[in-house]
Amino acid sequence: MDTSKFISQGSLDLAGGENYLLAMRVRSAIPTSRTVIVGDSPTTVGGSSVTLTEFVYRYESSAELGLPEEETAATYAVVPAGATGDSYVSVNAFGPQAFAKLKESGNVPSEFPGVSVITYIKARGHLGSTSNVESNEFSFPVAVFNSRCTVAAGVCRKGQDAATACVPVSSPPPTTP
Repeated sequence: MDTSKFISQGSLDLAGGENYLLAMRVRSAIPTSRTVIVGDSPTTVGGSSVTLTEFVYRYESSAELGLPEEETAATYAVVPAGATGDSYVSVNAFGPQAFAKLKESGNVPSEFPGVSVITYIKARGHLGSTSNVESNEFSFPVAVFNSRCTVAAGVCRKGQDAATACVPVSSPPPTTP
């Protein structure tokens, strides 16, 4: 796997209106099959998949942003037994409460690099129908700012890893007589 294109931090212009989207690499140490003894006979059984049911978020940032200490967001994803490092689950960098607080906050600077928010995320779910599971936690720093652009100032786009969420409106092509 070529990891040279992976990034270790991101930036988000809130004027883009969308959350920062991450791809969390997942793997399962559960074997795809194993042999168990039933009575006196060895029997091969398949490994159980992990069903993810929620993401748990924590944040490290300046207090004036008012981000929640911890929050959860529901999800549904299945990680098959034996999944390798080439498997990914999409996750937003900010839970719904924190994202709403960031968008409402008057304390988010209007220019890049903005304010640094380190988000800590882990997944919870279950194995089969009885065992609860929890992933390792990972962290990802995001420089958050809000250019507060409007459509009149340009056409807004997502704002992820861009210097601004707005791009200039291009002039119409010249007409020929």
